[in-house]
Amino acid sequence: MALHSYLFFSPPNSSSALQFHVNSFTSFSSNSFASPWRNVFTSPCRNSFTSFCRNLFTYFCRNSFTFSVVISLLLSAGSPLLLSVGILLLLSAGISLIISEGIRLLLFVGMSLLLAVGIPLLLSAEIPLIFFLCLLSSFYDLSVLLILLPNALTSVSLLVSNNN
Repeated sequence: MALHSYLFFSPPNSSSALQFHVNSFTSFSSNSFASPWRNVFTSPCRNSFTSFCRNLFTYFCRNSFTFSVVISLLLSAGSPLLLSVGILLLLSAGISLIISEGIRLLLFVGMSLLLAVGIPLLLSAEIPLIFFLCLLSSFYDLSVLLILLPNALTSVSLLVSNNN
């Protein structure tokens, strides 16, 4: 009976329970995948770099898939300096966001720290960075591996050809 009343409950201001659930889902998904630039232009401090960093960092937090793609693009650029600068920016934004946003961003900052510590270790060991990225991103979204797999195979073939 409770399930029946839940499924057919029509809240006020809606025509049906199905429409209510569709509206709830679309509002959730539109908030989850909102662009950080949209929030920058609508926020009261729209000219603030801190506001932009906060919105961009929150966007990457909500979409680990996007973060993994951005990191893989930085890796494919072949510049460890560019990657290090990006990680330092993420870490500095993360420290201010932990103070303002709370505990929910700790996991993302931990991922950034793992990248910052792991990349120099991997560079010194001459291990392809893409494997570390695949391992790291698999904890967040397994579909990332489908995008990173060609890069990983390219790294393996280059490593094998360099050793021979």
